[in-house]
Amino acid sequence: MRATEGFTIWLTGIPASGKTTLAKNITDSFHQIVLIDSEEAINIITPSSSFSQKERLCVYNGLIYSSFCLNKCGINVIIAATGNYRRFSEHARNNINNFIEVYINCSVETCMQRDPKGFYKKAKNGEITTLPLLIEGINEDFVKGNFPFFDVYEPPLNADLVINTENLTVKESTELLEDLLKSKNVL
Repeated sequence: MRATEGFTIWLTGIPASGKTTLAKNITDSFHQIVLIDSEEAINIITPSSSFSQKERLCVYNGLIYSSFCLNKCGINVIIAATGNYRRFSEHARNNINNFIEVYINCSVETCMQRDPKGFYKKAKNGEITTLPLLIEGINEDFVKGNFPFFDVYEPPLNADLVINTENLTVKESTELLEDLLKSKNVL
């Protein structure tokens, strides 16, 4: 007997926007969802990562394929990954039957203050040259004035949900995500 196909929920947003925090809250509360965090995947797929576009493509393809396989076994997955180009989530949407995209929206300034993994500091020092910071002209002057190198982040055009973690508490953000997942019969 084959299991019912699972869902994949992709939390996308710039680094330090709150993707992993929300994903952990959901998986801690609802054990029927497996968390795949891009940072953990990077350490396995590209252990000495330079965060190049080629490495990002390998990591995102690995996340999509892993999710596809788990979903086929009836396992729900939540991905916490920047996915800075729309083509990454479009690829996921085209290859995963039950795909849900959630945009975690937060300003670069707030994310820079949070910076739990030190990515913004490394980007300011030129150690990371492809940190996705520029959100289609919204913060162009700030980013260009503060970072020697950066990459573009393309927000989703048709996200199933947008959560602004700058204006909402972690609890409020988690409740919004839970409500969406319940409405989609994932929880």
